[in-house]
Amino acid sequence: MITIPHPIASMARSRPQHTVITAKDGSLSAQQLLDAVNSFAFTLVNHDVQVGSVVGLVGPADLNWVVAYHAISWIGAVVAPLPYTIPATTNAELERALNTLQPEFIIATQSCDSVLLKSLASLNIIPTHAQGNSDRIAERFWPLNEPRLCILTSGTTTGKPQSITLSTSQLLFSAFGSATRLGLLPNDSWLACLPLWHVGGSAIIWRSAFYGTHVHLLPKFDATTINKHIDSGKINLISLVPIMLERILDARNDTVFPSSLRAILIGGSATNQSLRLRCQAINAPISISWGMSETASQVATAFPGVIPDTDSVGPVLPFASIHLDKDEVLTVAGPLAPNGNFITHDIGAIESNGNIQIKGRIDDVIITGGKKIIAKEVEQVLCQHEAVANAAVVGIYNASWGETPAAFLVSSDDKKRPNDSELMEFCAKALPNYAIPRHFFWRQIIEQTSLGKIARGALRSEAALLIKDANDRSQ
Repeated sequence: MITIPHPIASMARSRPQHTVITAKDGSLSAQQLLDAVNSFAFTLVNHDVQVGSVVGLVGPADLNWVVAYHAISWIGAVVAPLPYTIPATTNAELERALNTLQPEFIIATQSCDSVLLKSLASLNIIPTHAQGNSDRIAERFWPLNEPRLCILTSGTTTGKPQSITLSTSQLLFSAFGSATRLGLLPNDSWLACLPLWHVGGSAIIWRSAFYGTHVHLLPKFDATTINKHIDSGKINLISLVPIMLERILDARNDTVFPSSLRAILIGGSATNQSLRLRCQAINAPISISWGMSETASQVATAFPGVIPDTDSVGPVLPFASIHLDKDEVLTVAGPLAPNGNFITHDIGAIESNGNIQIKGRIDDVIITGGKKIIAKEVEQVLCQHEAVANAAVVGIYNASWGETPAAFLVSSDDKKRPNDSELMEFCAKALPNYAIPRHFFWRQIIEQTSLGKIARGALRSEAALLIKDANDRSQ
C-alpha cells in the first residue's frame, strides 16, 4: 500500500518559519501550525477519536478551525466540515448536515456562537480550548486509498445535500492537477472566502497544505474587504462563485486588477456571457472551471485570463479524462473520480479544441411529450428580452405531457415588463413550441444556494403550489 508523508509535517520540514495561515485571530508559521496540530491531536486521542472516526467540525473560519481540521487528519480520522453561518445557526441546514454526515464526534471551535453550542449540547462535543499535551504524536503517513474528508454536496436540485467521502488520492491529485493549470509559486497567497464546509472552500485548505503555501482566511464574503486585500498586492489567487465576482467588480467599478493577482478561480455555477465579457474588457485573470464534490472540486479549468467565447469551461485537468455517453452525459475517469470512474449529473460536449462545454444538469432537463428541453437554453433566450434581468426555468408535472416548463423571472425594467402572451411570442422566435414556458412568475430575486446556484428543487415546489392555487381559484 502506497502512503505519503503528512503535508503539515512536510511544510514544517521544508520552511518552518514560513507563514502558512492568516486569519482574523492571527497568523501561524508552518512550525507553529504543526505544533498546534500535534497538541490538539492529543486532545482528540484522549477523547477516543481513532483512525477512521468521522469527526464533525463547526466554527468560523479562523486559526482554531484550521488547526482542528489538520489535527483530525494527523491521527488518521476523517474530517467532516459542518455549516456555520453568522449569526450562528440552529437552523435546518446544520441539522440536515448532522443527519447526513453522521459524525461520531463534533469539534466546536472556541469561537463558536453560544447559541450554536447550546443547540449541540446533547452531542459528543470536543472543544478546541481543551488542553493538549506537550509531547508529540509520531507522524502518521497517509495511505492513498484511505478516507480523508467527508463533504456535503450542494443539494442544488433536490435541496437535500448528500454525503461524499474523498480519499487521500483524490485530494492529492486534485491539488496538483489544479497547480498545473493555475501555476504554483513558493510565496503564493490564496484568499479564502468560500464556505469551508463546501468542497471549493475546503479545497483551498488541503491544496495549500500540499503546496506549503499561504492561505488568508476571511470569516465571510465582503466585496470591499476582498478588494482591499487584492489591491494590496499580497494576494495571488482567489476562489469565487460567479455572483461573488459580480459583486467584487461592482464594488471596484470594474477597475483593472493588479498584476500580482494571477488567477481568479471561478466555479460552483455557470459563468454567464455578460460576466465573461465584463472580465474580458479589463483582462481579468479569471479561470473558469467545472467540477463537483465527488471529484474533489476541479475537473476542467480554463487557463487564467483565457476566457472562452463559448460556454466552455476550458480543457480537462491532468489526472482526469472525460467522455460522453449517448445522451451527452459527461463521465469522469482517472484518480479524481471515486473508484476511478464517475458518471456525472451534467450534460455537455467536447469541443474540437478539447474544451469541455456544459449544457446543463440531467436533473434540469425537462421531458415534455418525449422531447428534451435543456433549461439553460430556455433561460438564455428569456434573458435576451430587454425587460428580463435573470431567469430560471424548471419542469412542472403535467398529466398529459409528463412535464411542462415554467419560468421564474427578475425584471430589469418594470415599466417594460411583458405579459405572458408577449413572453411566449418572444420565445417562439428562438425556441420550438414545446420548449416555450407556459407559466411565468416574476420575483425580486431568484432563490439560490449559498454558492450562487439556482435552487431548482425549491423553485419546482413553489411553481407547483402556485399553479395549483391558480387552478383552484379558477374552479
